[in-house]
Amino acid sequence: VKRLLKEDVNKVITLGREENKNFFLERRLLDKRVQCITGDIRDTTCLKNIFIEDDIDIVYHAAAMKHVSICEKFPLESVKTNILGTYNLVEVAKENEVKKFITVSTDKAVNPINVLGSTKFLAEKITTNAGFSCVRFGNVANSKGSVVPALIGDLLNSNPLNVTDPSVTRFIMRISEAADLVID
Repeated sequence: VKRLLKEDVNKVITLGREENKNFFLERRLLDKRVQCITGDIRDTTCLKNIFIEDDIDIVYHAAAMKHVSICEKFPLESVKTNILGTYNLVEVAKENEVKKFITVSTDKAVNPINVLGSTKFLAEKITTNAGFSCVRFGNVANSKGSVVPALIGDLLNSNPLNVTDPSVTRFIMRISEAADLVID
């Protein structure tokens, strides 16, 4: 949102299920162009109402269940958000002739072996089959859900470091680089 506000935009609308996040985002940014809506991409009525109220040109779709362990524990919730929510948003965007639509995905969508990867792979297919675009990320430093804060937390609490494979190479980008990539 901060990055978008540097552009020549009339309005930036965010949609999220957590009212506290929405409340504090608006308070922190203090920009009249920002409107934080409490709602859910699983709810087509909610989405349609947003598109009725505003002439939306671009959609950046970053809503997701994105923690591997939570997706494994609650696969149906992952399907509802990552697949059905994406479908809902894509369909409403098409109905309203949105010019650009970018789904933010994950490197786990490549040859998926878990619920997260599988649901994000299908979200990508829904997006691209509609003629829209996707961008895949690996690790974004200090983003919510990133491996970096988890590893730091383990170190600070003297917990063992959980590494899936000792020979893995992790590529990490800054939040600012990730935002630039999505907007580009």
